[in-house]
Amino acid sequence: MITYSVHEPPWSSDTLIERADRIVFVKEGIAWWAFVVPVLWLIYQNMWLVLLGFLAVTMVVSLSVELLGLGETAAGFVLLGLQYLLALEANDLRRWTLRRRGFEEVGLVTGKRRDDCEFRFFSTWLAERQAGDAGGPVRPAVPPASSGFGRGGAGDDVVGVFPGAGG
Repeated sequence: MITYSVHEPPWSSDTLIERADRIVFVKEGIAWWAFVVPVLWLIYQNMWLVLLGFLAVTMVVSLSVELLGLGETAAGFVLLGLQYLLALEANDLRRWTLRRRGFEEVGLVTGKRRDDCEFRFFSTWLAERQAGDAGGPVRPAVPPASSGFGRGGAGDDVVGVFPGAGG
């Protein structure tokens, strides 16, 4: 099963279809393209601050390895490890970037494929908005657990999918 977090952009006067087109699904787990081509992936995702941070850390690590005289092989492995670390955290960094841009996380959805996840989310999201929502971002109600859709509020002690120390 695949899990996606769902992010809705700040409310605007767009039509319902235009609002739905701007919703972003961010997959839980490792971002393999961020491992293979990290700079291109960050540019494609419009994650400019993260890109600058990644380039700065890469330069510092490269200079440190060179100053320590560890050799080109060691430098390659260190940079490969840095790329792997980025790939592990890439989707969380993407969520952070979306929050900075005003997006609100409105839910989590699971399914066998992305199509299933989108269908499950939008069937609930559209139904609620067509039922009379006049304005502002509305958080979808949590349907039964069998639907694979749920959402955590700001007060939840949850990071990722694991409860915090107090939970």
